[in-house]
Amino acid sequence: MQHAEPPYFIGIDIGTSSAKSVAFSSHGEPLKEASEAYPLDRPETEAATQDAEVVFRAAMNSLRNLVQKMGYVPTAIGLSSAMHSLMAVDSDGHPLSPLITWADGRAQQQAELLRSTPLGMDLYHRSGTPVHAMSPLCKLAWLRNKKPELFQRAYRFIGIKEYLLFRLFGKWVIDHSIASATGMFDLNARSWIPDALQYAGLDAERLSDPVSVTFQLTDMQQDLATTLGIPPNIPWIIGASDGCLANLGAGDLPHDAAVLTIGTSGAIRMTVSQPVQDPEGRLFCYILNEDRYVIGGPSNNGGVVWEWFCRQFYPEKSMDEVFREVQRISPGAEGLLFLPYLYGERAPVWDAGARGYFWGIGAGHSRAHFARAVLEGICLNLYQITQALITLGGPIRLIHADGGFTQSPVWIQILANVLGIPLVVSSNPHASAKGAALLAMSATGHSPEMQDEQQENKVYTPEEKEHQSYKKIFERFKKIYPTVKAMEDDPNQPSAKVS
Repeated sequence: MQHAEPPYFIGIDIGTSSAKSVAFSSHGEPLKEASEAYPLDRPETEAATQDAEVVFRAAMNSLRNLVQKMGYVPTAIGLSSAMHSLMAVDSDGHPLSPLITWADGRAQQQAELLRSTPLGMDLYHRSGTPVHAMSPLCKLAWLRNKKPELFQRAYRFIGIKEYLLFRLFGKWVIDHSIASATGMFDLNARSWIPDALQYAGLDAERLSDPVSVTFQLTDMQQDLATTLGIPPNIPWIIGASDGCLANLGAGDLPHDAAVLTIGTSGAIRMTVSQPVQDPEGRLFCYILNEDRYVIGGPSNNGGVVWEWFCRQFYPEKSMDEVFREVQRISPGAEGLLFLPYLYGERAPVWDAGARGYFWGIGAGHSRAHFARAVLEGICLNLYQITQALITLGGPIRLIHADGGFTQSPVWIQILANVLGIPLVVSSNPHASAKGAALLAMSATGHSPEMQDEQQENKVYTPEEKEHQSYKKIFERFKKIYPTVKAMEDDPNQPSAKVS
């Protein structure tokens, strides 16, 4: 291929359910895309794992297919990936364990024990990562306790992006952004925290070397370069986490704007210029780049809950048909509430053992009421996270929305009404991939010539009457979790948990 055409940059986003490769012009415009899906395995209660090799092949297939669609090679490639993954590998980089994802809750006991100690809160304030089963720190403690032979045999412990980079370049490196979500990385010193390593039971040599988010890798393995159809000297920029890059991809946001994502999971985030921690430990603070950080709260229960509900309650209908039924039900679903913690929860409760509940079921409720309650429950949970973020980061006057849920105007309007804040939906649905491509541009000396997308964006304005109704509904909603938590923690009550 001859590189005579206008330069373009690729952002690869390695998510929970698929790998996407998106080509962007130097103006930040999406040109073409390719993706490949893969499963999230649940081999036992609380487990949520993946085959790292399957994820790697999906990412490479999406990249190869995109380059073929474009017809010539990119100028540079940037990487985005999900946070909190962990796997054991041998000295040749071969997996010794499945990839343990952010959704895995088996380290709940270790997280609860650490959170109850002064060390737990100290590590939160130094690392910005809430103490929870999602964090690699707690996963390592779990592995050491439950799988000691594997723990001792492992040469290194890495995440999915590190696995991809070792396969491509033979180097053990981790970007500061992903490292800052491990619970073991000092936000200020930009290095591994000795106390965290001691708690985990390993030394820094068994982790990857931390590098800047603009770190470049070249000299790709020749066989992989040939398979991908790109020269081995094309610069790859290590990039950052998907959440942080979604904020970058949303554009130059004012201080009172946030980014909200609902894909498999959900999150709301703000970009700040210095580390900020929540005295109550409810929110994260992760590194975006050398002088910016992203604060916010993640939810395990986004689109994955809606997909579960539709499979169970509406197997014969399309999503569009279900949304039409939802529209026929009034806000509040006539008193039916839904606590959406089907997959445990991170923010706002940080309880990997949490479970979902329908509350207030009456004989007059149809499955359409249940459908509306599910959407409202997901949104009310995000409202609770948003209120905590406002307390820490200041007022939010505008929210940029991205993720799969933006394909549903019904869902977006419900969320706008619950939050009481205008939602802006970009014409570009690939914010994390765009953020990765923008990093690739700047890291290779190409100043992004961004065009104003505002006229192409759609704004969903909250309806004040419905927002006031949802504020009253929220007062009931926020009492459900403490109530059922007290019941579940009662040793005289049988467990309600199922796998």
